[in-house]
Amino acid sequence: MYKQYSSLINKVVVNRHYKDIGIQKELSTKFNDNGFVTLPGFFPAEIFSGLQDEAQRIAPARVAKNFTMPGYDTPRQLSVISGEQILRSSFFIPSLYINAEVASALSAITGSKLYNVDHKEEFMVINYLESNASTHGWHLDDPRFALVVILDAPECYQGGSLEIIKNWKSYCDENSFDPLFDTNRAVESAREDDLVTKIHHNTGDAYLLNAGDCLHRVTPVQGEAKRTVLNMAFDSRPVVKFGETAEILYGNSTTPKHHKEVQSV
Repeated sequence: MYKQYSSLINKVVVNRHYKDIGIQKELSTKFNDNGFVTLPGFFPAEIFSGLQDEAQRIAPARVAKNFTMPGYDTPRQLSVISGEQILRSSFFIPSLYINAEVASALSAITGSKLYNVDHKEEFMVINYLESNASTHGWHLDDPRFALVVILDAPECYQGGSLEIIKNWKSYCDENSFDPLFDTNRAVESAREDDLVTKIHHNTGDAYLLNAGDCLHRVTPVQGEAKRTVLNMAFDSRPVVKFGETAEILYGNSTTPKHHKEVQSV
């Protein structure tokens, strides 16, 4: 695999469109206003195709998860490959995570100097939603920023959409909710206040999300639909404090110590 993709990482890694200063300023404004920005074709076709191939090649290493995340009390029904496993299985994918073109483009959009995340499980992951009702329930990320590359997406009527609520902790504080333990009640309140943004992404899209500030989830996929994404984490802080959720979802154990099984519907 090294020989197959080694030539690609010496080529243009980020689509030239996203290196234009004017485009970067427009995207930065959208990112700051909305908490996310969609980046269609962020990686050129050759690079993107390589990512799809690698995600499929290493898919046998994925671990199925089906539980309710403690604290948030929201479901995790998906299969995952952790950053540590990606490092063991692929040269190509980690090479993009540390690529200077990627860092430069994302820094321009976020308006921040970005650091790679020092967490062996969560610095980059691959998530597979592969069966009816598969979902990645409501949560905040410990790292502030997530670049999510959509390697395979269902049709918009088949679920698998991103939902976000901006300024989550501020909203909870203003409405006397605990941002962790009142997640489900606070989400319903935010829906009533028309504060939930829903976005459907297509295969080949990427999006940059303020994942530490925007509560977010992936809506359940329906029927035989599938959704596969590569998530790369970055932060404006050189050191990030992590909670237990990353280890629970991406660590070696198949289920957390305290969990509820999620029933498929």
